[in-house]
Amino acid sequence: MNSLAEMQQKLDGDMADTSPRHPIHVKKSETEDIKKQVENERANYLDAVQYSRAMTLNQLQTTLPPLFHLLMEFSSASSQAIELINTPVKPLE
Repeated sequence: MNSLAEMQQKLDGDMADTSPRHPIHVKKSETEDIKKQVENERANYLDAVQYSRAMTLNQLQTTLPPLFHLLMEFSSASSQAIELINTPVKPLE
């Protein structure tokens, strides 16, 4: 018995003639139940991550364009104000 598969086959062969209430059978069924729970939780987690990514992307696509538009307006107004400040004034004669 060198491999895990061989050990599993031997265990399965030895357990074929024991009752379902045998402690090894009980532990094996508990392990299978826990594996199913882990897979369900993993699937739920991956769904939540995908949903979160989609919502974040949607929020960014909705809010960023107006923000950049407002930034362009602000920078244009700031530029005009700076130009007015730096424009030399002709003295009144």
